[in-house]
Amino acid sequence: MQPSHAPTAPFGPPRHPLRTNERRGPTGGRGEIWIFPRYCRDELATAIKDASELGIQKFYVADSWVKWIDGPLPWIVKELLKDPTQDPKRLQRQFCNMAYGPATEAMDTYFNYLQKVWQSAPRGKWFDGLYQIDEQVRRYPPDVRERMRGYIADAEKLAMGNPAILRRIAAVSDPLTMAEAFATENDLMLQIASPVSSMADVNTKELLLSKLNDAIAEREHVVESLTDEPWAPSVRRALSASKVEPTIDRWNRKQQTLISDAKREITLIRNAAGYGQEEPATGSKL
Repeated sequence: MQPSHAPTAPFGPPRHPLRTNERRGPTGGRGEIWIFPRYCRDELATAIKDASELGIQKFYVADSWVKWIDGPLPWIVKELLKDPTQDPKRLQRQFCNMAYGPATEAMDTYFNYLQKVWQSAPRGKWFDGLYQIDEQVRRYPPDVRERMRGYIADAEKLAMGNPAILRRIAAVSDPLTMAEAFATENDLMLQIASPVSSMADVNTKELLLSKLNDAIAEREHVVESLTDEPWAPSVRRALSASKVEPTIDRWNRKQQTLISDAKREITLIRNAAGYGQEEPATGSKL
Protein backbone atom coordinates (compact mmCIF):
# COMPACT_ATOMS: atom_id res chain seq x y z
CA MET A 1 0.00 0.00 0.00
CA GLN A 2 1.32 3.42 -0.93
CA PRO A 3 1.80 5.98 1.85
CA SER A 4 -0.51 9.00 1.84
CA HIS A 5 2.44 11.39 1.76
CA ALA A 6 5.91 11.14 0.26
CA PRO A 7 8.91 11.42 2.60
CA THR A 8 10.00 14.99 3.14
CA ALA A 9 12.76 16.85 4.93
CA PRO A 10 12.73 20.46 6.17
CA PHE A 11 16.09 21.36 4.71
CA GLY A 12 17.97 21.47 1.44
CA PRO A 13 21.33 20.04 0.33
CA PRO A 14 24.36 20.82 2.53
CA ARG A 15 27.59 22.14 1.13
CA HIS A 16 30.82 20.26 1.30
CA PRO A 17 32.51 21.65 4.44
CA LEU A 18 35.95 21.79 2.86
CA ARG A 19 35.55 21.83 -0.94
CA THR A 20 32.78 24.22 -1.78
CA ASN A 21 32.64 25.68 -5.28
CA GLU A 22 29.68 27.95 -4.70
CA ARG A 23 29.86 31.66 -5.42
CA ARG A 24 29.12 34.42 -3.00
CA GLY A 25 25.91 36.25 -3.73
CA PRO A 26 25.58 40.01 -4.15
CA THR A 27 24.94 40.45 -0.44
CA GLY A 28 28.28 38.86 0.44
CA GLY A 29 26.56 35.82 1.90
CA ARG A 30 25.83 32.50 0.29
CA GLY A 31 22.55 31.32 -1.13
CA GLU A 32 21.00 28.89 -3.56
CA ILE A 33 18.41 30.75 -5.61
CA TRP A 34 17.45 28.14 -8.18
CA ILE A 35 14.25 27.78 -10.19
CA PHE A 36 15.54 24.81 -12.20
CA PRO A 37 16.36 21.40 -10.68
CA ARG A 38 19.69 21.28 -8.90
CA TYR A 39 19.89 17.53 -8.67
CA CYS A 40 23.39 16.86 -7.33
CA ARG A 41 22.68 13.54 -5.63
CA ASP A 42 26.07 11.86 -6.06
CA GLU A 43 28.07 15.00 -5.32
CA LEU A 44 26.25 15.49 -2.02
CA ALA A 45 26.66 11.84 -1.10
CA THR A 46 30.41 12.10 -1.64
CA ALA A 47 30.63 15.33 0.35
CA ILE A 48 28.71 13.90 3.30
CA LYS A 49 30.76 10.71 3.29
CA ASP A 50 34.07 12.62 3.10
CA ALA A 51 32.99 14.92 5.93
CA SER A 52 31.98 11.95 8.06
CA GLU A 53 35.34 10.26 7.53
CA LEU A 54 37.01 13.48 8.67
CA GLY A 55 35.04 13.32 11.90
CA ILE A 56 32.58 16.09 11.07
CA GLN A 57 29.27 15.29 12.71
CA LYS A 58 27.24 18.49 12.46
CA PHE A 59 26.08 20.43 9.43
CA TYR A 60 24.60 23.88 9.08
CA VAL A 61 22.37 24.42 6.09
CA ALA A 62 20.77 27.65 4.89
CA ASP A 63 19.05 27.18 1.58
CA SER A 64 16.31 28.50 -0.69
CA TRP A 65 15.00 26.42 -3.56
CA VAL A 66 11.72 25.62 -5.24
CA LYS A 67 9.96 23.09 -3.05
CA TRP A 68 9.73 19.60 -4.57
CA ILE A 69 11.49 20.45 -7.84
CA ASP A 70 14.49 18.40 -6.67
CA GLY A 71 12.21 15.50 -5.79
CA PRO A 72 13.85 13.04 -3.38
CA LEU A 73 17.06 15.04 -2.91
CA PRO A 74 16.27 16.50 0.56
CA TRP A 75 15.09 13.09 1.80
CA ILE A 76 18.20 11.38 0.40
CA VAL A 77 20.39 13.90 2.24
CA LYS A 78 18.48 13.28 5.48
CA GLU A 79 19.06 9.52 5.14
CA LEU A 80 22.74 9.98 4.29
CA LEU A 81 23.24 12.12 7.39
CA LYS A 82 22.04 9.11 9.39
CA ASP A 83 24.37 6.72 7.56
CA PRO A 84 26.82 8.20 5.00
CA THR A 85 27.76 4.75 3.69
CA GLN A 86 24.39 4.24 1.99
CA ASP A 87 24.10 4.14 -1.81
CA PRO A 88 22.36 7.38 -2.90
CA LYS A 89 21.02 5.74 -6.06
CA ARG A 90 19.42 2.99 -3.97
CA LEU A 91 17.92 5.62 -1.66
CA GLN A 92 16.49 7.42 -4.68
CA ARG A 93 14.85 4.20 -5.84
CA GLN A 94 13.44 3.64 -2.36
CA PHE A 95 11.92 7.12 -2.35
CA CYS A 96 10.40 6.56 -5.79
CA ASN A 97 8.88 3.26 -4.65
CA MET A 98 7.26 4.95 -1.67
CA ALA A 99 6.11 8.08 -3.50
CA TYR A 100 5.27 6.97 -7.03
CA GLY A 101 4.25 3.30 -6.87
CA PRO A 102 3.58 2.01 -10.41
CA ALA A 103 5.30 5.08 -11.85
CA THR A 104 8.54 4.29 -10.00
CA GLU A 105 10.51 3.27 -13.09
CA ALA A 106 9.74 6.44 -15.04
CA MET A 107 10.40 8.78 -12.10
CA ASP A 108 13.60 6.95 -11.14
CA THR A 109 14.76 7.34 -14.76
CA TYR A 110 13.81 11.03 -14.64
CA PHE A 111 15.93 11.70 -11.55
CA ASN A 112 18.84 9.67 -12.94
CA TYR A 113 18.68 11.89 -16.01
CA LEU A 114 18.71 15.03 -13.86
CA GLN A 115 21.85 13.71 -12.16
CA LYS A 116 23.45 13.16 -15.58
CA VAL A 117 22.54 16.70 -16.67
CA TRP A 118 24.04 18.11 -13.47
CA GLN A 119 27.29 16.21 -13.98
CA SER A 120 27.53 17.41 -17.60
CA ALA A 121 28.99 20.68 -16.32
CA PRO A 122 32.71 20.64 -15.45
CA ARG A 123 33.55 20.19 -11.80
CA GLY A 124 33.80 23.63 -10.24
CA LYS A 125 30.98 24.87 -12.49
CA TRP A 126 28.23 22.82 -10.88
CA PHE A 127 26.76 25.74 -8.95
CA ASP A 128 27.12 28.32 -11.72
CA GLY A 129 23.69 29.89 -11.83
CA LEU A 130 23.61 31.31 -8.32
CA TYR A 131 21.27 34.30 -8.58
CA GLN A 132 21.57 34.11 -12.40
CA ILE A 133 18.57 32.61 -14.19
CA ASP A 134 20.26 32.70 -17.61
CA GLU A 135 23.14 30.56 -16.28
CA GLN A 136 20.60 28.02 -15.06
CA VAL A 137 18.83 27.99 -18.42
CA ARG A 138 22.08 27.07 -20.17
CA ARG A 139 22.15 23.85 -18.15
CA TYR A 140 18.71 22.98 -19.49
CA PRO A 141 18.56 23.66 -23.26
CA PRO A 142 15.40 22.81 -25.27
CA ASP A 143 16.37 19.20 -26.02
CA VAL A 144 17.03 18.51 -22.34
CA ARG A 145 13.73 20.08 -21.28
CA GLU A 146 11.89 18.04 -23.90
CA ARG A 147 13.41 14.82 -22.60
CA MET A 148 12.54 15.75 -19.01
CA ARG A 149 8.93 16.32 -20.05
CA GLY A 150 8.92 12.94 -21.81
CA TYR A 151 9.85 11.08 -18.62
CA ILE A 152 7.19 12.99 -16.69
CA ALA A 153 4.57 12.10 -19.31
CA ASP A 154 5.55 8.42 -19.02
CA ALA A 155 5.17 8.59 -15.24
CA GLU A 156 1.72 10.18 -15.50
CA LYS A 157 0.55 7.33 -17.74
CA LEU A 158 1.95 4.69 -15.39
CA ALA A 159 0.23 6.29 -12.38
CA MET A 160 -3.02 4.70 -13.65
CA GLY A 161 -5.12 7.60 -12.48
CA ASN A 162 -4.07 7.33 -8.84
CA PRO A 163 -4.77 10.88 -7.56
CA ALA A 164 -2.16 10.82 -4.77
CA ILE A 165 0.61 9.66 -7.12
CA LEU A 166 -0.41 12.15 -9.79
CA ARG A 167 -0.21 14.96 -7.21
CA ARG A 168 3.32 13.91 -6.28
CA ILE A 169 4.35 13.81 -9.93
CA ALA A 170 2.76 17.22 -10.47
CA ALA A 171 4.67 18.60 -7.48
CA VAL A 172 7.87 17.78 -9.40
CA SER A 173 6.71 18.77 -12.88
CA ASP A 174 4.51 21.82 -12.27
CA PRO A 175 7.37 24.12 -11.18
CA LEU A 176 9.03 23.34 -14.51
CA THR A 177 6.25 25.33 -16.19
CA MET A 178 7.59 28.47 -14.58
CA ALA A 179 11.22 27.57 -15.26
CA GLU A 180 10.38 26.80 -18.89
CA ALA A 181 8.71 30.21 -19.25
CA PHE A 182 12.01 31.87 -18.31
CA ALA A 183 13.85 29.49 -20.64
CA THR A 184 11.63 30.47 -23.57
CA GLU A 185 12.42 34.14 -22.93
CA ASN A 186 16.12 33.38 -22.69
CA ASP A 187 16.10 31.47 -26.00
CA LEU A 188 14.49 34.47 -27.73
CA MET A 189 16.86 36.93 -26.05
CA LEU A 190 19.88 35.03 -27.38
CA GLN A 191 18.48 35.23 -30.91
CA ILE A 192 17.67 38.94 -30.56
CA ALA A 193 21.23 39.62 -29.39
CA SER A 194 22.62 38.63 -32.80
CA PRO A 195 23.78 41.68 -34.84
CA VAL A 196 21.61 43.21 -37.56
CA SER A 197 23.19 43.79 -40.99
CA SER A 198 20.28 43.87 -43.46
CA MET A 199 16.60 44.67 -43.79
CA ALA A 200 15.89 40.94 -43.72
CA ASP A 201 17.63 40.80 -40.35
CA VAL A 202 15.56 43.77 -39.20
CA ASN A 203 12.30 42.04 -40.10
CA THR A 204 13.43 38.87 -38.34
CA LYS A 205 14.45 40.78 -35.22
CA GLU A 206 11.15 42.63 -35.10
CA LEU A 207 9.33 39.31 -35.23
CA LEU A 208 11.53 37.98 -32.40
CA LEU A 209 10.80 41.09 -30.33
CA SER A 210 7.09 40.48 -30.79
CA LYS A 211 7.51 36.86 -29.71
CA LEU A 212 9.55 37.98 -26.71
CA ASN A 213 6.81 40.38 -25.62
CA ASP A 214 4.33 37.49 -25.81
CA ALA A 215 6.72 35.27 -23.83
CA ILE A 216 7.15 37.93 -21.14
CA ALA A 217 3.38 38.25 -20.80
CA GLU A 218 3.07 34.47 -20.49
CA ARG A 219 5.79 34.27 -17.84
CA GLU A 220 4.22 37.09 -15.86
CA HIS A 221 0.90 35.27 -16.02
CA VAL A 222 2.49 32.05 -14.79
CA VAL A 223 4.22 33.79 -11.89
CA GLU A 224 1.13 35.78 -10.94
CA SER A 225 -1.00 32.64 -10.97
CA LEU A 226 1.18 31.00 -8.31
CA THR A 227 -1.29 31.32 -5.47
CA ASP A 228 -2.55 27.90 -4.40
CA GLU A 229 0.22 25.52 -5.46
CA PRO A 230 2.33 24.21 -2.55
CA TRP A 231 5.54 25.21 -4.31
CA ALA A 232 4.39 28.77 -5.07
CA PRO A 233 5.81 30.40 -1.89
CA SER A 234 9.28 29.03 -2.58
CA VAL A 235 9.13 30.34 -6.17
CA ARG A 236 8.29 33.82 -4.95
CA ARG A 237 11.04 33.57 -2.34
CA ALA A 238 13.59 32.57 -4.98
CA LEU A 239 12.61 35.33 -7.40
CA SER A 240 12.69 38.00 -4.70
CA ALA A 241 15.97 36.81 -3.16
CA SER A 242 18.91 39.13 -2.44
CA LYS A 243 18.75 42.21 -0.27
CA VAL A 244 20.61 44.26 -2.86
CA GLU A 245 18.47 43.46 -5.89
CA PRO A 246 15.83 40.73 -6.30
CA THR A 247 16.62 38.05 -8.86
CA ILE A 248 13.53 38.89 -10.90
CA ASP A 249 14.39 42.62 -10.95
CA ARG A 250 17.87 41.88 -12.27
CA TRP A 251 16.39 39.62 -14.95
CA ASN A 252 13.83 42.25 -16.01
CA ARG A 253 16.46 44.99 -16.19
CA LYS A 254 18.75 42.89 -18.37
CA GLN A 255 15.80 42.07 -20.60
CA GLN A 256 14.68 45.68 -21.01
CA THR A 257 18.24 46.74 -21.84
CA LEU A 258 18.38 44.11 -24.57
CA ILE A 259 15.01 45.21 -26.00
CA SER A 260 16.03 48.89 -26.01
CA ASP A 261 19.34 48.12 -27.73
CA ALA A 262 17.58 45.98 -30.36
CA LYS A 263 15.03 48.71 -31.12
CA ARG A 264 17.80 51.29 -31.41
CA GLU A 265 19.72 49.03 -33.79
CA ILE A 266 16.62 48.48 -35.93
CA THR A 267 15.98 52.24 -36.14
CA LEU A 268 19.56 52.91 -37.25
CA ILE A 269 19.39 50.29 -40.01
CA ARG A 270 16.02 51.56 -41.21
CA ASN A 271 17.24 55.15 -41.29
CA ALA A 272 20.41 54.18 -43.13
CA ALA A 273 18.35 52.31 -45.73
CA GLY A 274 15.90 55.19 -46.08
CA TYR A 275 13.11 52.84 -45.09
CA GLY A 276 9.87 54.66 -44.33
CA GLN A 277 11.09 58.03 -45.61
CA GLU A 278 8.99 59.96 -48.09
CA GLU A 279 10.00 59.67 -51.74
CA PRO A 280 11.46 62.94 -53.14
CA ALA A 281 9.21 64.87 -55.51
CA THR A 282 9.73 63.97 -59.18
CA GLY A 283 7.89 66.88 -60.72
CA SER A 284 6.47 70.33 -60.02
CA LYS A 285 2.88 71.04 -59.17
CA LEU A 286 0.83 72.81 -61.75
